[in-house]
Amino acid sequence: MPCAFHLDRPERGCQFVVPDADLIEFNGKDWCVWHLPLGCGGAESPKSHWDDARIEAFNERVLDLVDQVKASDKPLNLWGVVFPGPVDFRRYAGEENALPGVWFDGGMFGGRALFSKCAFSGIASFDRTTFRDGAHFDKVTFGGLALLRCHILHPGFVRQSHVRGPGPLRSGKALPRCQVCPRSAPRCFVRRSDIRRRGQIR
Repeated sequence: MPCAFHLDRPERGCQFVVPDADLIEFNGKDWCVWHLPLGCGGAESPKSHWDDARIEAFNERVLDLVDQVKASDKPLNLWGVVFPGPVDFRRYAGEENALPGVWFDGGMFGGRALFSKCAFSGIASFDRTTFRDGAHFDKVTFGGLALLRCHILHPGFVRQSHVRGPGPLRSGKALPRCQVCPRSAPRCFVRRSDIRRRGQIR
């Protein structure tokens, strides 16, 4: 059986090639390590209990994927990837070391997500992405369309200032207004101080 993940319809399922023997059973379904949820229906998955070393190893695997895709000059599909803890993308600071285009659609960041001073060479899509403990987009440069329509869960926030990009920044309901999970306390906020942009925030 393939990984149970699908983004919004069956044909947008798991994009990773994972042997059946490596799938992880949780909540009556089989999941790849990339899409294994942190929990569902009040039950916690093994991923939610990973220690720092295992979280760091997972992040390094993701960053290895980023580097492979950078070499191919193609966008990276990270639909639905669940990051179990904090992750730092700041090694991709500056346009000469930019991230490729990336789809984080439907994904989950279980810890603080650091994108400060990063550059994206193509699309940067965070459509329906969930941040459980905040995200930093300070001084990010978007080389293409930036879609930042995400869920922010208490006590996190999305902070973005000095954002630059040649294309439109499309925010939906997340930027400049948080789309707060109804189960969370309404302490989320977006700091819009001194935003520089060419294009539109919709």
